[in-house]
Amino acid sequence: MKDFAMELEDKLAIIHDELKTGKYEPSPVKRVEIEKGDGGKRPLVRATLTIKAKALGL
Repeated sequence: MKDFAMELEDKLAIIHDELKTGKYEPSPVKRVEIEKGDGGKRPLVRATLTIKAKALGL
């Protein structure tokens, strides 16, 4: 768990620097389909951690 936290801090620092310098390019969103109760499928778009961090201003 400690390694994950260290890696996360490093990645957030990189994102922060990219945002400050105008070099940030978001990664693509993840698209999945989830099952609906009636048997159909609903498209779902999931933002990546990088996109979420940017939205939060981290």
